[in-house]
Amino acid sequence: MFSPKGAQLKKLRRMNKQVKDVFAQDQVKVAEVIQLLYQSKKLIIQFTVGFLILGIIYHISVTKEYESVSAKLSEIEDSELGGMGQLSGLAGLAGMSLPGSSNKFEATFPPELYPQLVYSKPFLKSLLEEEFYFQNIGKRVTLKEYLLRERPRSFLGKIKDWVFETLRNLTARKSMAGDSNFQTIIESETQFGKDFQVLTQQEEGLIGFLQRKIKIENEGKVINLSVKLSDPLASAELNSLIFHKIIDFVTNYRTEKQRINLGFIEQRATEAEENFVKAQVRLASFRDSNQGLISQQARSREEQLQAEYSMAFNIYNGLRQELESARLQLKNNTPIFTTFVNPSYPTNPSNLSFPVVIILSAFLGAFFGILFVSGKLYIEYQREN
Repeated sequence: MFSPKGAQLKKLRRMNKQVKDVFAQDQVKVAEVIQLLYQSKKLIIQFTVGFLILGIIYHISVTKEYESVSAKLSEIEDSELGGMGQLSGLAGLAGMSLPGSSNKFEATFPPELYPQLVYSKPFLKSLLEEEFYFQNIGKRVTLKEYLLRERPRSFLGKIKDWVFETLRNLTARKSMAGDSNFQTIIESETQFGKDFQVLTQQEEGLIGFLQRKIKIENEGKVINLSVKLSDPLASAELNSLIFHKIIDFVTNYRTEKQRINLGFIEQRATEAEENFVKAQVRLASFRDSNQGLISQQARSREEQLQAEYSMAFNIYNGLRQELESARLQLKNNTPIFTTFVNPSYPTNPSNLSFPVVIILSAFLGAFFGILFVSGKLYIEYQREN
């Protein structure tokens, strides 16, 4: 009696013979290899269908995200390097100064360090505390609250988040239970002025999420920034806020010394103005009360008051000039950022569309199916030999 198992065995032997015949030739013909693959079309179709199912599951489970992009030009002057800087240093040691040289150290924060700034935990934690208006929920909330409670997620996405949140909470309990001094550490942070930063497991997870959704890179002096969020308006606002924070940090970093110097000169100029006014009043009062007197004592006193007045005026005038110079120096050292591309308002999700997911899934399924069948045929050929 004819059995399906016997037919399958017979078919396998026939295929093995064909594999041996094809690969035993000096030149393997592509058409014959394709014919062998065609005989295993059922397995290739199974791979393709499997990948299509995975693609559909991926498309259903993924949360729609909107990407906002922007670009700015950083016009920060390069610090003095090379020969002139070295010659200036040698001239300074000799007590001389070269024209155009400066012995002042100018702090710079180059664009190459912007990614390290943006991806740093303190920077990202400050973003979590900022409020944005989210269109999909119709209200303003902090980014932290939105990501934890309000962010729209698919059913599978909620399951995934619940699993990760449960694992994170378990890890947090174990770490806190194993460290009996954890509360003492938190209290000492508050007591000693926060010389270090303590992040919860929840904050660590949110910071890691933002690090994946923010992309910043520089091309020369052009800084490109992209932000992905599940709300289009919030992604554009967050993009703008990140650049504002970068500009504030770089400006403060570069001009801190000049701002301290300017504040000191302003204080001295105010004191000099008060002393000048007092000297002016004393001289005027003396002249008014001693009109017509020509004694040597009166003349000596008037000359003394005149000298005090002249000195106070010279000091005040010199400090006023120094104050204006410090203000110009502060303005010159303030970095300039020119906007190339304003933060865009994304109208379409940045995720792959459903047709693209289907095409890619089918292609990958067919590719891995052919790869699997080819490997299987090669193994069978080696076994026969």
